Amino acid sequence: MKRLELGHVEALRTSLEGVEHPLARAMLESVVQDSLKHAAIAGALVETEGAAWGPAVNLRQNIKQHIRVEAQMVERLASMAGSVEDPRVGRFLAYLAEEERRHHGLLTELSGPLDMGEYLGLFQKYMVVPPEGG
Repeated sequence: MKRLELGHVEALRTSLEGVEHPLARAMLESVVQDSLKHAAIAGALVETEGAAWGPAVNLRQNIKQHIRVEAQMVERLASMAGSVEDPRVGRFLAYLAEEERRHHGLLTELSGPLDMGEYLGLFQKYMVVPPEGG
């Protein structure tokens, strides 16, 4: 998974060289960043095999704060998407709202204690990887 994501990064970076439109460039750069993030998570999964999950009170509080902020962002983005005149801009705002909804769902689930099985399940759910054995 990590190698696959990093391969996408290299291909997209090459494609980005000829893109001048600011919005198209920003969206492609966003996909590059997502692929880098996915590669990092895939690598971390390998590294954490067998590692103990300890309490993280400060992290949990930060996650809960971020959950509140993302809920507000989802509302604002959805409202903005419905009120813009250019449907292309509306589509990008809707895309951002959907990204925030995904993050919100993931962080909501991460705000509780996790074991390795739960973590792998969340990874499969939110990172769109095939289930084990598939």
